[in-house]
Amino acid sequence: MTVLTSTDELPESIDDALYSTLSDIIRMGERVESRDSSTREIIAYQTGMSQPRARIVGHPMRGLNVTTAVARFVWMMAGNDRLEDIAFYEPRVRRFSDDGLSVPGSNYGYRILRGRPGLDQVKGVVNRLKGDSDSRRAAVVIWTAEDAVRDSSDIPCAFGLFFHIRSGGLVATCIMRSNNALRLLPFNAFEFSLLSEIVAAEVKVPLTAYIHWAASMHVYEADRGLAERVVAAGPGTAMVMPPVPVTAPLGQVAELAKAEARMRYAGRPAELAAIRDSAAQTLDSYWLAFLDVLLVHRLKSLGYAAEADAHASDVPAYFSRGIRDGIAA
Repeated sequence: MTVLTSTDELPESIDDALYSTLSDIIRMGERVESRDSSTREIIAYQTGMSQPRARIVGHPMRGLNVTTAVARFVWMMAGNDRLEDIAFYEPRVRRFSDDGLSVPGSNYGYRILRGRPGLDQVKGVVNRLKGDSDSRRAAVVIWTAEDAVRDSSDIPCAFGLFFHIRSGGLVATCIMRSNNALRLLPFNAFEFSLLSEIVAAEVKVPLTAYIHWAASMHVYEADRGLAERVVAAGPGTAMVMPPVPVTAPLGQVAELAKAEARMRYAGRPAELAAIRDSAAQTLDSYWLAFLDVLLVHRLKSLGYAAEADAHASDVPAYFSRGIRDGIAA
């Protein structure tokens, strides 16, 4: 296995990262018995994206479900740990709750933004980088000491992130305790590279590289056949998102989260349209597209299939295929 020593050696896109990661695991992964099944694993594995905005997997056999990815991101940026708020979009998360009310470990946003009252680590990172652009102290911590000892169905897979401004751009590094390469790497790269780009926009520099390091990068044996087919088909072509607008991105994401919460409780197309129209008065078109993705899901869940399909045709091209995959699912 090659150790990456420079951001220049990173895969270009998430599709390239997914392809090379799965290829390496298939070729070199060692069999390890995990809690629930066997895996093929590589210890201390590094990948990432030299073009971080190419974060939407386009592989025909492993495309990103954009609805789930957007919902995870909005839930994270809301600082939320409520189970039903994310299970509304991804029901399988219910098996990771200990009490049926909250998500105790994968509540990354809650840990990052609301670990204690007034403790917003993202704002802390932004302020540190604004005060010292060469800082080595700009970091976000997700793991806690309690996670080392508590008994739970959900110990966080993400450990934390580091942010460095070098050569005029932000280099973000995500550290994972454990990462399912086939099932979760695409989602984690989407949400954490997007969070990193928000930090970059707040400090008015571009996000020039996203590094993704996992203490255990693995594929479950039950998924090995699919992983081999993905690799045999070759790398896909990732969808590239436009740059995050530099005007108050954290404030914009907060407004997006508020609109999503209102939309989740609306029950008729007219109510949903009113919420969307109200949000359009404050949200940049970039962030409004995220809300539109979730609007399609809400219309579909209420049984308004024709309206959902019609609205899906209006979302940006980089989201459109993932929207179709989500509707089909």
